[in-house]
Amino acid sequence: MPTNTVHDPVCHIDMAAEELAGTSTYDGKEYAFCSPGCKAEFDANPIAVLQAEAIHHAEPKNLATESSVWPWWKFWAR
Repeated sequence: MPTNTVHDPVCHIDMAAEELAGTSTYDGKEYAFCSPGCKAEFDANPIAVLQAEAIHHAEPKNLATESSVWPWWKFWAR
């Protein structure tokens, strides 16, 4: 993984800073996005996205796959 990476709080991926599709600032912090759709979702409700992001990072990890036990595409369903 490149050393200069950014994290998309909507889809939870890390990407090279050069590949980001946009940024938004909320509460004095800048957030990066992999696509215009992720940016639009964040801009529509940043509080909900950041709450879902916190839940995603608090979930237990499956050490065999190093991924969340809960499917990442259902992070909003909790």
